[in-house]
Amino acid sequence: MPAVGFICPDSQKVKFEDCFKECRLKEALPCGRCKALPYLRKCSQQREWTGEPSTTQLLRGTRESWLKITRDYYINPDDNAFMILGTSSHGILEKFGKGNHLTEERLRNEICSGAFDFYDGETQTLYDYKTWGSYKVQQALGIRSIEVPETDETGQPILKKSGKNKGEPKMKKVWINGDMASRAAALLETSIQLSDYRDKLLEILPEGYTVKSMAVQVISRDSGLMVSAMRGIEEKAPLVPVRGISKHLIRKYLARKKGMLLEALDKDDAPMCRKRERWFGRKCAGYCEVSELCSGLESKEASCTQS
Repeated sequence: MPAVGFICPDSQKVKFEDCFKECRLKEALPCGRCKALPYLRKCSQQREWTGEPSTTQLLRGTRESWLKITRDYYINPDDNAFMILGTSSHGILEKFGKGNHLTEERLRNEICSGAFDFYDGETQTLYDYKTWGSYKVQQALGIRSIEVPETDETGQPILKKSGKNKGEPKMKKVWINGDMASRAAALLETSIQLSDYRDKLLEILPEGYTVKSMAVQVISRDSGLMVSAMRGIEEKAPLVPVRGISKHLIRKYLARKKGMLLEALDKDDAPMCRKRERWFGRKCAGYCEVSELCSGLESKEASCTQS
């Protein structure tokens, strides 16, 4: 039972079919709808559960995936704006994957299925397309700020002329790349996803082809805004290299997550999502579509907002 309807601007819930037939707030909204009908229809599209988990499904917290499969829930169409942007970008970029390339092909093994975005046969590079906010882009690029002395045109430090720190160098903030710990943490889920796609892809590639490198083509959602500049991000669409993880570890991790999901479906109960999967509480607070159902379950691990 996937998403069954929308949360309207007045916080009331409506089934998809009723919304598409007629907007219940048509007299109160200037355009007769909160969103254009094609936008709403796109938001309602989802991959139904067939018994075969996907890579992205296993990357989520088990409790979140279990709830999305087994419970009716409602979504806010306004929260899906960036999903629509990402889907549109995928469709546009897919049209330009010509020549010795593969695009948008779903691959399977005995654990799960997954659809990679683009394989460049000339450079033998596996790509994924992402739309991220500037904070995620900053972390993925390993950007951090440091303070360095201000200098004059001769390269000499500029000293403070007054105050309790008189005579000390003036300092300024500059952005540098190289925060490898933040970068690794930000790209962990993406590394697992692309490594799984890589392993599946290697099984079907013709002789002489392999995956030499992996990367994420990012479109920054708030590029050009002050918040991006404040985080040291200069590119609107950076290409971020992704380091792979061994096939053994990927299979072990995804097989364990598959087992946890199938057990949750069998028992109709699931353990609380791990802290990393909950973004240490931030996802539960405003980004998880089933957080309301999760906090309402009668279980000793019911609330995914627990630390």
